[in-house]
Amino acid sequence: MKRVLTAKGAKLLDSHMISDLGIPSMVLMENAAAAVCSQISNENGLILVLCGVGNNGGDGIAIARKLMIEGKNVHALMLGNPITDDAKLNLSVAEKLGLPITFIENVEQLQKHLSEKPAIIVDALFGIGLSREILGLYSEAIELTNQTNAIKIAVDTPSGINADTGEVMGCAFKADVTVSFQTAKRGHLVFPGRDYSGKLIIAKIGDAIKDYVFDSNEYLIEESDVQEILPKRKANSHKGNYGKALLIAGSNEYVGACVMSATATLRAGAGLLKVVTPNKVAQVLYSSLPEAMVYSDFYDWNGFLAHSKEFEKLLDWADCIAIGSGMGDSEAIAIILEMALSTNKPIIIDADGLNALAKSEIKLHNNVLITPHIGEFSRLSQKTKSAILADSVSIANTFAKENAIVLLLKGATTIISAYGERIYYDVSGNPGLSTGGSGDVLTGLILGLLAQGLSLEHAASCGSLLLGIGADEAVKHLSLRGILPTDVLEHI
Repeated sequence: MKRVLTAKGAKLLDSHMISDLGIPSMVLMENAAAAVCSQISNENGLILVLCGVGNNGGDGIAIARKLMIEGKNVHALMLGNPITDDAKLNLSVAEKLGLPITFIENVEQLQKHLSEKPAIIVDALFGIGLSREILGLYSEAIELTNQTNAIKIAVDTPSGINADTGEVMGCAFKADVTVSFQTAKRGHLVFPGRDYSGKLIIAKIGDAIKDYVFDSNEYLIEESDVQEILPKRKANSHKGNYGKALLIAGSNEYVGACVMSATATLRAGAGLLKVVTPNKVAQVLYSSLPEAMVYSDFYDWNGFLAHSKEFEKLLDWADCIAIGSGMGDSEAIAIILEMALSTNKPIIIDADGLNALAKSEIKLHNNVLITPHIGEFSRLSQKTKSAILADSVSIANTFAKENAIVLLLKGATTIISAYGERIYYDVSGNPGLSTGGSGDVLTGLILGLLAQGLSLEHAASCGSLLLGIGADEAVKHLSLRGILPTDVLEHI
């Protein structure tokens, strides 16, 4: 898994490489410049490098110098005089080598350079430490460059993006590519920062000691991580080796939710699946998923409460439980949920299970995974959607810590907090998942992985990524508008 750092964590890592390991800061700056230049090696048109006054600007000067030495048509545009020692030294060297440099004092000067129709614009104005809104000439420069047709490359993070929250600080550079140094930053992964970062490239520019203690435990999960985490299937094995999953889902109004979730559970590799669902849903399951065992001696969830003895046996049989998909708004759901929670077994609470939870005072335990979308999380956390969107990572992490649970906050970037101690980000998938049923498939995938012995946080991470991978594969064969959750399952 790739590390993800906050601005503070990134600065501590830089300090460690410079102070503890003795790597000169200028070496790191040269390595950073080389990493950005490697993304421009095939371009022969005009390249403009916008440079600020700090070390990010120093990176920009070094980038422009290296490109000039490579024979590129490059011009450095300085928006202010350098204030850090490394940036001053880089400017002095660049001037002696004859790098074309213009100190921009007004917007008309900048417009003149932009009228030359640059092929590439490199943003080296502000780094990860930005904590205030961008105003004045800097704001005008960013807005003007965003309007050009040039390919836009950001150095470490797009200027104007808060590295910790992804917030736009007044305005922000809209990059096609962002070259981040050493690790991804939070602001690259959460919106709107992710939208402004474009394609994210992580470049190593220095070394840390093997047992270096990072400031935070945050990770970007990738397909290779799933391959490592998923348990291997042994040749000499049977269904009992891959767990017993219990799915409590469906209603007379929402038949498909249960069917999709059950199918996903088995597709994820669960050895055995029992589904508790009203008899109308069961009729569909019998024909569409004969591999599932079904308990359905009731018409609706109110009627199910008369079968508590049978339910207790099912709960005792199961290794893990999922509850909520398509269950409707019956008052019985809270009672069923409380009975399932009393087993202390790994349990996923989704959809209508979350709605019941939000309206009750049910206590959770550390074997619980909840999988809300932002609306459900707003009701659970009693925070507005706008507040959550503004600082989703911190709010999700605090909620998971206070309730001692694993929280999977669904979205274009999925955020998974394990007890407020570890955070995982999933950026896989596409807008084809923006349709009813995707969450039901996700619940089933996670349940199937739990059955095979994965921890809650690993099952959540792998299940989320599998869903995204399936969507990315499906879009190769279908249009974004035409993808169905069942199509995603077929492509995992």
